[in-house]
Amino acid sequence: MNISISYNEIHEYVARNYGKDVTVSFVDEKTVKITYRQKVLITSIPLSLNLKVMGITDASVTLQYNGGGGIDMIIAGVLQLMQEKLLEMFNAAEAVSVEKDHRIRIDFRKIEKAKTAFDKIALRDIKFSESGAEVEIALL
Repeated sequence: MNISISYNEIHEYVARNYGKDVTVSFVDEKTVKITYRQKVLITSIPLSLNLKVMGITDASVTLQYNGGGGIDMIIAGVLQLMQEKLLEMFNAAEAVSVEKDHRIRIDFRKIEKAKTAFDKIALRDIKFSESGAEVEIALL
């Protein structure tokens, strides 16, 4: 079974729910470029990073990010905040682990609200195209 989402849908969701101007664009089948426009005084500065799918198990995904020194420091701060929010919202801070070489592992079975779903499905693949992302899952 395949689930597809367009980059435009992601952009609109983030803008509507978080008020941020985030753009996702295709790099290759396993990599997308994420650009965020940060307002500074009277202008805005684009901050970009590449996000690559490095590995998939039935209930986890390992991603690698690369944005350069300054961006990598910002990402480290965002990851710390994400872990705090997961703990606060789902008691699941351990669901996101930061690994060496700018890798992030997300284990969906450690998120209570996702665990039930991942008892019935298994991740098989995540691919990117010019228009969006496609997640392949199998029913168990």
